[in-house]
Amino acid sequence: MADDPKPLSEDELKLLGAQSRVGGLSSIDCRRLVADNMRLRQNLDVAIDVERARLEAAEKKVYAMIATEEAALAYREAQGRYSVLQELKAKADRG
Repeated sequence: MADDPKPLSEDELKLLGAQSRVGGLSSIDCRRLVADNMRLRQNLDVAIDVERARLEAAEKKVYAMIATEEAALAYREAQGRYSVLQELKAKADRG
């Protein structure tokens, strides 16, 4: 089968044993553990990238909402100032 890992060399076994202090595992078991670890790390990287993209999209929405709210507030303030000025002008015209 193409998915079956090849056995570790003697040097690889020694290095793995020295690094992990794990004994009693066959070289195939070790390769499977390494492959599983790599897949988990890749899946974690993908999950982090997905969540980062979601966070960035949410931030953009929040900033757009804030900008919209700020524009609405500025418009209402301008309307209020305009109304006050119109009333003052009307009073001045009446006299």
